[in-house]
Amino acid sequence: MKIRAIRVHNVGRFAEPFAIEGLTGGLDVMAEGNEFGKSTLFRAIEAVFQIKHTVKGQAVEAMRPYGGGDPLIEADFSSADGVYRIRKQFGRRASAELSDLTSGRTMARGQEAEDELAGLVGMADGKPSRFGLLWVGQRKSLDPADPDTDAATGKFKDRGERGELQAAIEREIETVTSGAEVRVVRNRVAALLSPYTGGRQGQPKSGSELERALKERDRLKAGLDAARKAEADLSERVDRLERLLSERTERYSDAALGDLERAAGESRLAYDAARDARARLDRAEAVKAKAMAAASTAGSLLAEFDRKLSRLDQLDAEIQRAEPQGAELGRQAAAARRHLAEAENVVSSLESGEHAARAILAAHAQFERRQDVAIRLERLSRDLAASRTLEREIAEADATLQSTRLTADLAKVIEVADSQVTRLVDKLAAAAPAVEIELLPTALGRVSVDGQTVLGSGTFQAPRPLRIEIDGIGTILVAPGAGTDRRDAEQRLATERRALASALSAAGVGSASEAVEKRRDCLTREQALKLARQSLSNLAPGGVAVLVEEVAALQDQHVGLPAGTLLSDPADVEARLARLATDRRAAGDSLDQARKTDQQAGEAERAYRAACDRRLSGRQELDALLPPVGVRQSERARLQKALADAETAANDAVREAAAFSEQAPTEPLLDALRRESEAASALLRTAERRAKELAAEIGGLEGELKAAGENGSGTSVAALVGELALADATVARFEAIKRGLALLDTALSNAERETQNRFLRPVIHRLQPYLTELFPGGEVRFSEGFKAATLVRNGVSEAIGGLSDGTREQLAVMVRLAFGRLLSDAGTPTPVILDDALVYADDDRIARMFNVLEQAARHHQVLVLTCRSEVFSRLGGSRLKAQPWVPHMH
Repeated sequence: MKIRAIRVHNVGRFAEPFAIEGLTGGLDVMAEGNEFGKSTLFRAIEAVFQIKHTVKGQAVEAMRPYGGGDPLIEADFSSADGVYRIRKQFGRRASAELSDLTSGRTMARGQEAEDELAGLVGMADGKPSRFGLLWVGQRKSLDPADPDTDAATGKFKDRGERGELQAAIEREIETVTSGAEVRVVRNRVAALLSPYTGGRQGQPKSGSELERALKERDRLKAGLDAARKAEADLSERVDRLERLLSERTERYSDAALGDLERAAGESRLAYDAARDARARLDRAEAVKAKAMAAASTAGSLLAEFDRKLSRLDQLDAEIQRAEPQGAELGRQAAAARRHLAEAENVVSSLESGEHAARAILAAHAQFERRQDVAIRLERLSRDLAASRTLEREIAEADATLQSTRLTADLAKVIEVADSQVTRLVDKLAAAAPAVEIELLPTALGRVSVDGQTVLGSGTFQAPRPLRIEIDGIGTILVAPGAGTDRRDAEQRLATERRALASALSAAGVGSASEAVEKRRDCLTREQALKLARQSLSNLAPGGVAVLVEEVAALQDQHVGLPAGTLLSDPADVEARLARLATDRRAAGDSLDQARKTDQQAGEAERAYRAACDRRLSGRQELDALLPPVGVRQSERARLQKALADAETAANDAVREAAAFSEQAPTEPLLDALRRESEAASALLRTAERRAKELAAEIGGLEGELKAAGENGSGTSVAALVGELALADATVARFEAIKRGLALLDTALSNAERETQNRFLRPVIHRLQPYLTELFPGGEVRFSEGFKAATLVRNGVSEAIGGLSDGTREQLAVMVRLAFGRLLSDAGTPTPVILDDALVYADDDRIARMFNVLEQAARHHQVLVLTCRSEVFSRLGGSRLKAQPWVPHMH
């Protein structure tokens, strides 16, 4: 099979009909830029040969362009039987038509066309078959050429690819026969071995004889282990009972528990006595602390009383010393206040003088402003008068121009029509015959032209019939030719004259020259009007109304400003104002100094009064805290006596606490006695608890031993040993069968691998020339299922999956080319299509791959779609170009 043409409409980027014609069936190359639609063409080829026209849903939507429409794909292809055309429409108007291009007949339509196409291209059961193996879409060139294997999951997926290759090889060699027999035997062995190894992780299958024998052996082993354990447990319980009885007799008898109870009681009594002695000491210490606190309080009260009396005497002395200072501060404050008042009067007087001088200067400024307003008002009034005059002139000129009927457009129409009439008249005159008359003297007065006597020789034009009369002889009629051009010119002349007359009438003029003069006068008036408007804009940019408002505003300002004359020279006033300002600043400095002095005197006086107030307030507070003056000495004597009594009581408490301290234990000793008592009590409780545990455990063991004796435990161990020996023999027999079948399977596998190697030789034979081009001396080894597994170079095997992207891509392309040549040699030639492949190849490798592609194209069609125009220019073959296509409508 070879593709000869592909045509698309409403497919992806091809919203308009396009076609790729003239495919040679050898090496065909389309090199176009990105987004041209090469991958769209690839998918269109896949769709027309592999997808039924009745498909719906996402498959159709993926083909449609953004603007919508039903995809139409048409392909011409040839095979050994002839040349055919398949045409498919997808979507709402789905259809399919298969035609024989040799005979020109339609072979089938609809589903029959699909069935006939499948037979012609060899797509059995609707599987992609060799197309899926040899047609490599964009970004798929790195996928290994692994037939019937999903590239995404690596799992087997039957696409008919392996079957196609096997069928091609079967037609070439006989090895497949023995290989099939080996597979039959190996499948039988695998079926026999499956019950022994077909479970999870190579274990026997559930329900198989081996699995049942293993379970029975495991059950017997578990039973024997349980029986032996029960026998061991019985012996262990007897030993345990003896140990427990011995422990109770030796350590937890009634006598031993009594000794522990007495020791605990004695420890508790010793601790209680020590604790009571310590409590008496603590109470004595508390009394001592209280007595000493009372003595300290009495001492503090007496000291505080003496401090208050001393502070009271100190305040009285300070008050007496401060009285002369207060009088002096009062005199200083009064003098500062007088000086401040004088300074303020001087500053006020100077400020009044400055205010009067500024008032005179303000009056002068108002006078000058009034004069300025009067000047501006006079100028604006003149501009207003001139503007109103211009407004009138503009209105008159505008009215005159508006009244004229000769507009610029109408003047242009008259000019064009007059020019056409003149041109046509000249044209007719130039084409009219000319009559030359030369009279003899005797003929003067005897010849007339169109009724006018000819008085001498001359030439007469005849744009219309010309009548020449000769007295006494006859009449000569000279007429211009009646050709088509002349009649057309005369008709156009009549039309242009009517148009000219109509335009002259509309303009109110009698002739074209009058229209020209009248239009020239209009233009002069328009220019004058433009100048007048410009002058008005210069005089009144905002308009006459704005100018009127400005004049009115200035008149209001002029009226509002006071009239009068100047009474003083402004320069003298400004000099006086400067002197007053200087004096005021000096007076201000004196005023600031007076204020500072007044502030300082006031602050000193206030500080003195505040100190006096604090002393008097402190004295009053002390008087309120102390008893009346008459009883203060007796109160002091009372406080002295209270201090003496408290000191005596404190001394007594100290002696009593010292006495108890000699009898009471220390804190560490008391703590040691407490721990000893607690340890003795804990030991007693532990012994009592253990005695109870021993009694319970001994009772339980005695009951278990009694029950075991009644049940006869341990009697089945011998029987279980015999049953287990029989089960071991059964398992050993099945294991021997399993080993024998596994050994046989290994031998059959080796034989099948040897058969597989011979089976793959046709593929390797066709791959080797391509491989030598890139890797001289290299070898590709295949695994089961035609999968290229390793590359051998220089005696080193490398897994293809671990090679670089470029090498993997090149190997994948070469393997597909080898598959393509194998199919072609077997009589089923199929195009190899590569969409943007060899993207990872360097300059050297891609040049060699071009040689490989050219070699392959000698055996079957190779269609290359690429965006790398410059690089692929070195590749031979035929260059393909898209061209518009007009689909034949059915």
